[in-house]
Amino acid sequence: MPPRSVSDDSLYAHRLGRLLGTASANIERIYRAQVEAGEKDDSTAESSDVELSSEPEDCIIVASRRC
Repeated sequence: MPPRSVSDDSLYAHRLGRLLGTASANIERIYRAQVEAGEKDDSTAESSDVELSSEPEDCIIVASRRC
C-alpha cells in the first residue's frame, strides 16, 4: 500500500470530524429525549463540579496516527 499523501490525511481528518460531530449530535438528541421523558436526570447543571479523569484506562482513543 503506498503512503498516504497530505491531502489523504486531510480528507481522513475531515471525514472523522464529520462522523464524530454527527455521533455527538445524535447522542445529545437521545440524551435530551430521555431527560424530557423522565428516564434520566439532567446532570448538565452539575457538570462544572465533575472532575475528569486523565488515567489511561479511563480514556477512549478514537484515532491514532503512526509515523
